[in-house]
Amino acid sequence: GLVNAQTVSGLEGFMGIRRAAPNNDVTDSFYILSLGNGSIEYRFRNSTGTVVDITKSTLSANTWYLVALVLDGGTLRAYLNNSETSDATVSGSLGITTLPFAIGRDGSNTNLLSGLAQHVAFFNRSLTANEITRLAQIAGLA
Repeated sequence: GLVNAQTVSGLEGFMGIRRAAPNNDVTDSFYILSLGNGSIEYRFRNSTGTVVDITKSTLSANTWYLVALVLDGGTLRAYLNNSETSDATVSGSLGITTLPFAIGRDGSNTNLLSGLAQHVAFFNRSLTANEITRLAQIAGLA
């Protein structure tokens, strides 16, 4: 999705899903994109409690970014605009089928986004690098 934060100095959720367990324990399962301290954090915790964090620095306030996180088999890929910023090997699954997808917050009703979000989507398949590039081109970010 597209995000334009008014500030990048504090923690702000952009989008995500979260099955909240008591005390944020290892049975918590989530997919979250959040902004904070000039960076974007791509976070995934699978059904076995393993957390994968990918952080990309140098975000500016009042600037549009295309942000995407793609889970393709055992690989988690993070994109900023039309570039893959990093990837990580993951196992397990997200394990959520009935919880709402949060926009403008981090999935746990906290860390609200101070800014704008547009064209946020959650796909039932993995997007290719070419499809991410095309989305960035449509948004004028590539």
